[in-house]
Amino acid sequence: MSETLKNHQDNQAKVINLLSRLEGFIIQGQEFGLDVSTDIKAKLKNSLNTLQGDKLKIALIGGFSEGKTSIAAAWLGKIDPATMNISASESSNAVKIYDIDEEYQLIDTPGLYGYKEQVNTDAQEIEKYKDITKKYVSEAHIILYVMNSKNPIKESHVEDLKWLFKDLNLLPRTVFVLSRFDEVADVEDELDYQDKFKIKEQNVKERLSLILSLSTQDTNNLHIVAVSANPFDEGVDYWMENRDEFEKLSHIKLLQNSTSEIVKKNGGYTGLIEETRKSIISDILIKKLPEIEEQQSLLSKEMEKLNQVYEIETGALNVISKKIANAKTNLRSSFNGYFQDLVMQVQGTSLETIGEFVVREVGDKGSIISSKINEYFQNETNQINIALNTQAVNFNAEIDNIDTAVGSLTKKGLNHLAKNIKLDNTTILAARDGLVAGGQFIGLNLKEALKFQPWGAVNLASNINTALPLIGIAVEAWDTWNQAKKQEEFQLARKSLVANLQNQQREILELIDKDEFILKFFPIYKELKDKVEEIKSMHMDHESKTKSFVSWRKEGGIIEGEFRSIS
Repeated sequence: MSETLKNHQDNQAKVINLLSRLEGFIIQGQEFGLDVSTDIKAKLKNSLNTLQGDKLKIALIGGFSEGKTSIAAAWLGKIDPATMNISASESSNAVKIYDIDEEYQLIDTPGLYGYKEQVNTDAQEIEKYKDITKKYVSEAHIILYVMNSKNPIKESHVEDLKWLFKDLNLLPRTVFVLSRFDEVADVEDELDYQDKFKIKEQNVKERLSLILSLSTQDTNNLHIVAVSANPFDEGVDYWMENRDEFEKLSHIKLLQNSTSEIVKKNGGYTGLIEETRKSIISDILIKKLPEIEEQQSLLSKEMEKLNQVYEIETGALNVISKKIANAKTNLRSSFNGYFQDLVMQVQGTSLETIGEFVVREVGDKGSIISSKINEYFQNETNQINIALNTQAVNFNAEIDNIDTAVGSLTKKGLNHLAKNIKLDNTTILAARDGLVAGGQFIGLNLKEALKFQPWGAVNLASNINTALPLIGIAVEAWDTWNQAKKQEEFQLARKSLVANLQNQQREILELIDKDEFILKFFPIYKELKDKVEEIKSMHMDHESKTKSFVSWRKEGGIIEGEFRSIS
């Protein structure tokens, strides 16, 4: 009997582990678009909760006078039913539930043969006796079907036998027990016992085979034993004192061996396993998995297209990066030459020629310098921005095509594809406007891009130019005008103008060398580069998930195989 319990506990742990893995398999499958109903998840969770701490359940089926309780006690090794430490946990006219030693549960079904009805006060509905019996007996790990040895199967039993062993499919976990076998055989004579048992066994097999339409294999697999729970009616006290003799004459060891074999084979979990295999495993692996594999195949094709976009865009951005580097080099050279020339011209001016310099090189409110600076920037950035704007528009068009194909997969639960890698509408509108404008700055105020506001060099030069007429009048009107003093002031002003031009030069060069130069003059470059890097991240993520999918699919096959092996 202890071996039966151990087999039960081993099977219990095995099934719990298998159902837990199945639960994890379903949860992980949601990453790949697996859609399992809430009802199935709840059913699986309930099965796990039920199995935790599940006792070894033994259902006793037979008439009132067949000695079922005594047989159960002997099977448990108790001999005396009074020592079974029984506590009735549930009782009705149809069944009686007994908890024994916190490890076993006896389900007694007195008066099986015949219909009874009772009111289920919990459900407030009338249930037929068979429905009540089915509720409890179907959960049993072992069925002890106790029969009268003299007349094992009566005609009145036929209907119930069909119901129990065909409708409820309890045969694989049932031991047919011929009770009080000492009344039909000399249990002290092993040969007589074996001869009588073979006759009775054959009789039971033939009757069951006929009634249940069993195959030869099913008939041969029947578990039939003959026992005597109280040989020769010696009484409990006598057998308590003569346990060795009881073991020999009762043949209870045969019953224990049969139950151990049954539990080792299926442990009463066959129904649960088979139902799980049919309702969940088959649904996932046969119906849903091909669809998921098709989705994964489509996804891989689209991801390959996306990877091609990445390769193309990365190559184009590398070319543009080199062009930007060249543009920065050219701008440094141009502005160095330009401002150095301006400084040299300023240094060569006098009170009489400064006005001509301002008109020629500075312009009204610095318009000439401003135009010149813009010209340098435009010359170096226009073609690059045209290329970037074109690339941005084409990039979004490529992503749109892929999004159309992948969109349906996202709706089916592949949430890792939901990341938006398109450039936003504001960026695309700016790119299109830039193409219309021929690559010129859109929304960029060059003065705001520079530190000095207003430009010091322009203001100072303009102020000097404005003051010249007054200086000229003073020279003509008063001979006492201190030419040396004014010349000194002019020199200071010119020196200040040179310093401002040099500051302006330094500021522009600093702007060119800063990281923000690209953000200010090529804003789409950074956004496009970030999006292309997101493609790389998505591709790596997809490769990782593809490996996970392969492992997940393999685990599903292993789980299915293990379900089949124990079903």
